[in-house]
Amino acid sequence: MINKNFGFGTQIRKSPYFDATVRWGATGFSVYNHMYIPRDFGDPEQNFWNLIKTAILCDVAVERQVEITGPDAYKFIQLLTPRDLSKLSIGQCKYVLITNSEGGILNDPVLLRLGENHFWLSLGDSDILLWAQGVAVNSGLDVKITEPDVSPLQLQGPKSSEIMIKLFGENIKDLKYYWFKELDLEGIPLIVSRTGWSSEFGYELFLRDGSKGDYLYEKIMEAGKEFGLKPGHTSSIRRIEGGMLSYHADADINTNPFELGLDRLVNLDSDINFISANLRDSKTGALIFKPYHIFQRGGLNIGVIGVTDMLPDTSKSIIADDYIEVCRKYAKELSSNVDLVIALINAERANQTKLAEKFDDVDFIITSGSTNMTRPSSPQKEGGPFLYSCGKQGKYLMTIDVERKDANKPFIDVSAEEKKIKNIEKRFARLQKKEPGKKLEEIYKNQQNVLSMIEQYKTDIQSSKSLISSATNTIKFQTIPLNKKIGDDEDLLAFVNAAIQTCQTLAPTKNRPKVSGKKNYSDPHHGHHH
Repeated sequence: MINKNFGFGTQIRKSPYFDATVRWGATGFSVYNHMYIPRDFGDPEQNFWNLIKTAILCDVAVERQVEITGPDAYKFIQLLTPRDLSKLSIGQCKYVLITNSEGGILNDPVLLRLGENHFWLSLGDSDILLWAQGVAVNSGLDVKITEPDVSPLQLQGPKSSEIMIKLFGENIKDLKYYWFKELDLEGIPLIVSRTGWSSEFGYELFLRDGSKGDYLYEKIMEAGKEFGLKPGHTSSIRRIEGGMLSYHADADINTNPFELGLDRLVNLDSDINFISANLRDSKTGALIFKPYHIFQRGGLNIGVIGVTDMLPDTSKSIIADDYIEVCRKYAKELSSNVDLVIALINAERANQTKLAEKFDDVDFIITSGSTNMTRPSSPQKEGGPFLYSCGKQGKYLMTIDVERKDANKPFIDVSAEEKKIKNIEKRFARLQKKEPGKKLEEIYKNQQNVLSMIEQYKTDIQSSKSLISSATNTIKFQTIPLNKKIGDDEDLLAFVNAAIQTCQTLAPTKNRPKVSGKKNYSDPHHGHHH
C-alpha cells in the first residue's frame, strides 16, 4: 500500500498538475527551477517500457517560460544565444544555448517565437529569468522580461499521435517537428508543439491558465486510456540510450558548446574580421584567428593587432602565448608596411598603465576591461604609443580622429586642449546670462575676483589655441556614453552582436560524445534536461 502522507514546504512551488499526479500514483518528487517535479511513479524500468511502447504523460511545469516582449525583443533574444535566429519564423521552435561571456553554457532551452517581437524560452534547470533581466538592464534595448502563467505537459511515446487526434482532431497531424499551434481544448488555452525530451515521437502542451491544470491532466489521461497511456516521468534510461544531454549532468557553466559537439548551435559565419595573435589550438598549435588586419582610412594604411592575457579558465583547449612578446613580433612586422600600428590589448587592469613602455613599434594601444577611462589629459609617452581605454562592458563608444600632415613629425593629442576651450566657453556663457548685451568686464567691473578669473580663462584659451595651431600631426580622442539617448546604428549593432556571440564560444571542437539509440524522432540534444 502506498503511503501518501508526505508533506511539502511552502518555499517550493507546486505545479497546476500536482494534485493530479499524486492521485495517479506519484510517490517521489525533486526540485527543479524552484518547483516540485514528480520523479517516481513506481518502477523506472516500467516507465521506460511505457514510453517506448505506448505513451506517458509527464508533468514538466518546471520547464518555466521566460517571456520576452517589446520593440527590441528579437534583437535581445539574438543577444542571448550564439545560434543564428535570422530564419526563425513565427510559430517555429529552435533548440538554443544560452551562454555567458566566456562561452560557458547557462541553459539549453527551446525557443518559441509567438510573434514578431514575442518569444518564450522554455527552460532547463537554471535561473535564466534573472540572467535575462540582468542582461536587459545593461543592453539599452526596449524589452520586457517576465515569467508568464504557462505550465507544460509532455505527452510522449508512439501512441501520443493517436491520443492527440482524439483530443484535437485529424488536423493535429499537420503539425511539423519543432513547430507549434495555438489551440483551445474545451475552453482551455494551449500552445501545442511537436517537441519533447524523450527521443520518441511526442508533443508538449503549454497550459496558459494554471487554474485549469487538474482538469487538463485528467482530460488527457481519459483520452489516452484506450491507447495504454500511463502517468510517468522523464526516463533516465531513455536519456542515456538516446544520447540526450542533460544540463547539470552533462553540461554546466564550465562547459562550452564545442566540447559537447554542439557547434551547429554556434554561428561563426560572418563577414567580420576577427583577430587574435596569441590564441592557438592546443591540439594543432595553429592560430585560431588571423593575427592582424590591415585597412585604409583617410589615405592611411592602418594595421591592427589583437592580443589578450585574460584567457578564461574554462577554455582548456586554447593556448595563450605571451601577449607582449607576440605583439612586439607582429608590430615590428607591420611597421614597415603600414602608416599606423594599433594594438588591441585585453589585459589585467594592473598591467595596463605599463603597456606604453613595452612597445616601440606601436602607435596606439587600446585596452578593454578597465573601469576607468584613460583621459586625453593623462600622461602619454612622448611620440607614442598613445594609450586609450573606453571603459567596461561596452558602455562607451570611443573615437580617435587622426590627422597626419608630416610623417617625420610626432603626433600631439590635442583633445585635452579642445575640451578645456569648450569648458571655458561654457563658463563664459553662464557668466554672460546676467546681462546678455554687455561685455563680461563691464558686467563684473566691481567684482575683482571674477575679473581675475575671466582674465585667467582668456589666457588659458589663448594658450590652448596656440598649442593646437602649432601641432602638425594631431589626435582627437573622445568617449561617448552609449545610453538610450543614442540611437542604434543597425550595421554597428549587427557587428557587435555577432562579435559577442563569437567571443562566447571561442574554443575548438573536442571529441564529441557518440549518440546512439534505436528511434530518434527528437533532437538528441533537445532542451528541458531533467
